[in-house]
Amino acid sequence: MALREVAELDELDAAIKAARDAKDKKRLLADRAAFLRNLATKMDHGIPEFRAGGRIFTAVWSVTGNAPHKADEARAWLLSNGVVWGGSAKSLCTKIAQLLEKGIALPPGHFGLYVERTVQIADDGSSGTAKSPGPTKDPPKEKRRK
Repeated sequence: MALREVAELDELDAAIKAARDAKDKKRLLADRAAFLRNLATKMDHGIPEFRAGGRIFTAVWSVTGNAPHKADEARAWLLSNGVVWGGSAKSLCTKIAQLLEKGIALPPGHFGLYVERTVQIADDGSSGTAKSPGPTKDPPKEKRRK
């Protein structure tokens, strides 16, 4: 399973890098995110982590979004699971991802946050390659100097 998926992911990454049109690049990034979601699902039914091509592939929960409008409900749910939340969106996303990794289910609506299963890709230290920019994030834009 792993080598075929890694080769397909490498092809997608090369196509993203070569894309000149913003629409094409956006579509390819969406294809990459969908590919990683599907790969995470496969990994959940087998090995949750593998190494290939000098990289470590790990199935993870990705939680993103702003602090919910129903912050009191989120705080109460976290407390019921033994977690104290300070109120920031970033810490809420982190704490929810940690609870999901433990197998605790979120209530319907996810407090308005976007929750997905995906794959985190990191350098295993043997190849000298850099860490992947992430499963669904666009590459950073270059800043122009005046």
